Amino acid sequence: MNTYIPEGYKSLLGVYDTQKAIGLLKRLFADKLSGALRLHRVSAPLFVSASSGLNDDLNGVERPVSFDIPAAGRDASTSQTDLSSIRGTILQQLANFSDEDGWMMASRIGDVLTQRYPDFDVRNYGHKKLTSFLNSFDDFELRTANENNADNPNGHTVYIRVKPKNARKH
Repeated sequence: MNTYIPEGYKSLLGVYDTQKAIGLLKRLFADKLSGALRLHRVSAPLFVSASSGLNDDLNGVERPVSFDIPAAGRDASTSQTDLSSIRGTILQQLANFSDEDGWMMASRIGDVLTQRYPDFDVRNYGHKKLTSFLNSFDDFELRTANENNADNPNGHTVYIRVKPKNARKH
């Protein structure tokens, strides 16, 4: 996918300030839209080219939002929840619902992500399984426990927690 930059464009901001400005615009967009629609929460999506394959194979019920961007020379773009929002939700869930050692069932995280972000599917982010997707974040660690219970008849349960700071990559 090629990036489209208008002829003669010069950035007035550095990379860090550009990232902050984009974040501010997303927050303002979500705040204004939620106010206008009288909704409690609206998320500003990340847009990706439909030809990237990041939003294919949805669950059959959900449909990605799409629109043309003629100036960018693209056929259509679709929305996808950004990873920083997903990471924030995971951190929030772990802070509020983990056990005394910080562990929580990874499947519960998957349930929350699909409820909060209807477009969420780990395949949209290049993963086949939730555990692979969660492992892609440096902030979290996973462990598997052999347990037979009604929720998990195959005998193993995956748990997630925030990695201790000394175990994170720098």
